[in-house]
Amino acid sequence: GIPYVVQLDLWQSLVYLVLAAVGWYYGWFYHDHKKVACYNEAVTAVMMIFLLSGLVWPNWGDIWHLEEEEHIFHAVLFVWGVITSALAKNITT
Repeated sequence: GIPYVVQLDLWQSLVYLVLAAVGWYYGWFYHDHKKVACYNEAVTAVMMIFLLSGLVWPNWGDIWHLEEEEHIFHAVLFVWGVITSALAKNITT
């Protein structure tokens, strides 16, 4: 078989799809830095929830499971979100 790095579950893929669609919408149609910053903080919060829940309870009753590679992915996106949120506060104020 073909080796895989990360196996995304249906529910997890749907969450990423919704976040991406909202991000594209804000990116194309809104030029308000405050709305984009709010979106960034919401995505950062979702990544924090995924990271913490994956570390504490990685298998949610076979609804989805979070692998170690996904912990790294969520941690990187969480840290990136925190840094960009801090930088955005300097721009919007």
